[in-house]
Amino acid sequence: MTDHEEPLPEFGHNLMVAGWGTTESGGQSSFLREATVPLATYEACNAQTGYNGFAKPESMICAGFQQGTV
Repeated sequence: MTDHEEPLPEFGHNLMVAGWGTTESGGQSSFLREATVPLATYEACNAQTGYNGFAKPESMICAGFQQGTV
């Protein structure tokens, strides 16, 4: 870790995320949206029902709900 990086909060801590993802109606958002989701463990994130081993702790964080909704 370099001197300008901060450690991650505890797993389960709420984080703010932003993006243009798919909305409840199924369409793509035309403006930036935000949501609050919990920080997930890499074990949960990399499960077969998640990213199946593709989440890399050295370069990624994992946050969200197991069911995938916000």
